[in-house]
Amino acid sequence: MQGPRAKQGGYRAYLIQELKRRKAAHPQYSMRAFAKFLGLDSGFLSRVLGGTKDLSPDRSEEIARKLGLSAEGVLAFRGQVEHELGNQAEPSITQTTIPLDQFEIIADWHHFAILGLVTCVDFRPQPAWISQRLGVPELSVIDALGRLIRLGYLEQLSDGGLRKPQTHVTTPSGTPSPALRHMHAQLMEKAKDALLTQPIDKRDITSLSGSIDPNLIPQAKEEIRRFRARMKELFVSSKTPTQVYQLNVQLFELTQNEEEGTCL
Repeated sequence: MQGPRAKQGGYRAYLIQELKRRKAAHPQYSMRAFAKFLGLDSGFLSRVLGGTKDLSPDRSEEIARKLGLSAEGVLAFRGQVEHELGNQAEPSITQTTIPLDQFEIIADWHHFAILGLVTCVDFRPQPAWISQRLGVPELSVIDALGRLIRLGYLEQLSDGGLRKPQTHVTTPSGTPSPALRHMHAQLMEKAKDALLTQPIDKRDITSLSGSIDPNLIPQAKEEIRRFRARMKELFVSSKTPTQVYQLNVQLFELTQNEEEGTCL
């Protein structure tokens, strides 16, 4: 479709690729079926994909959820819609999920701390300085920098500096992984250290215990994802960061089923 309003890319490209993926899996899958799944009129969807119609921000959130995007993905999808509508100067965070095979290479916590440290206004690209700031051996820093550069999560500049590409990387989710368990265990240990060593004005470690219907756990997890997405936006919006923080949100059973043992 042609015309002065015709636009391609962004969320439209994502929708087009999703339609192609479904058609590849099921050759009889049609634009009409895709529109019905998304709750849209097929003609309207066709014009959206062609760039002559726009989604509204609220409708975009509904569609993103139907597509099974995470809370972060929903925000990014809506951000692209708002950007095209001119409702904000910059699109929301561009997000890339690290493939599991790559994540297994950089599963130690300090890889992600380095990615955060690079964005600090006082960052120095010297391994010794990074080692001192993170409390990690310098050799481990050198190894981590090499991995992050090889995988494309850091860019080596001609002047020796380092730059993080304009994207936010996220760890894989929804798939059992020894590497993920390893990283979460490391970060829980870091939280324990912070509880004992950091002043209260530098940390916030709280807990909540209560009974709940297990059928509501998916809803609880969705609320946690929404909160995490809002915190990510807060982190990224900081113009002069000087410290790297870690946010852990933990939700787990304190009781056991009767057949598994005595309740705590």
